[in-house]
Amino acid sequence: LRARRRLSDCLEDLADRLRREVQDLPAPDKSLETLQFDGLDKEAVRDKKMFEGKQDFEWQRTLELLTEAQGRKKAAAFQEKLQRVERILKRRWRRGRERDKNQSLQALAAFTAAISKVEDAI
Repeated sequence: LRARRRLSDCLEDLADRLRREVQDLPAPDKSLETLQFDGLDKEAVRDKKMFEGKQDFEWQRTLELLTEAQGRKKAAAFQEKLQRVERILKRRWRRGRERDKNQSLQALAAFTAAISKVEDAI
């Protein structure tokens, strides 16, 4: 519990630091943006923008796929742990039932005998 709290605190601190760094970033300079297309014709500019867009999309898609894969792994591990706990609990319950079975049968036999004795007395 304490380790989880420390990890949560560390992650919050990291998020705060990243927010501060994003705020400290200078605004994009339009003149620098236009320099990358200097000397290119219209088709080359279009191709370059399409290539950059494709790279961004592929990077984002790769990130999404990795996140989904991690989610599936996490779900599979969670299911495995649940099955393990279920198996352990069933085994413990079965052992307890077997342990108490003789006592329950003796109590039932005594109860049946008492009922028979009362019925015979009536």
